Amino acid sequence: MKIKVDWDNPDKTIICWQFGDDWHWEDFYLAAGISVTLRKSATHGKPIALILNMGETAPQRGAALTHTQNALLIKPDGRDVIVVAGTHPFTQRVVQLFKQLYGEMADVNLVDTLENARAMIAERRQNAGG
Repeated sequence: MKIKVDWDNPDKTIICWQFGDDWHWEDFYLAAGISVTLRKSATHGKPIALILNMGETAPQRGAALTHTQNALLIKPDGRDVIVVAGTHPFTQRVVQLFKQLYGEMADVNLVDTLENARAMIAERRQNAGG
């Protein structure tokens, strides 16, 4: 699988997807399934954020918005914010379009690095009192 999925912190409140250079949509759906399994294994009852660390890779062409919608609009109980960390112009455009089309249904944000994704989640949680 070309997308590695695991907990990003010891508290198990952030799941991180690490995208390889040559990932495909099948990998994306497998990663979503692994995320569900990880989420179900968490017993703390705290919200769980998702980081999609795409780095310099781009979404695979071929219905990128549809595939993204299929996976990200499923909002499991306890899901917090979704942060996409990526610098590729196509990645940034897909996230912008997704936010315009589905912003009210999915809390998706864009930053350029994994560190900025973690900082955004920490800041949002601090502002929310958690």
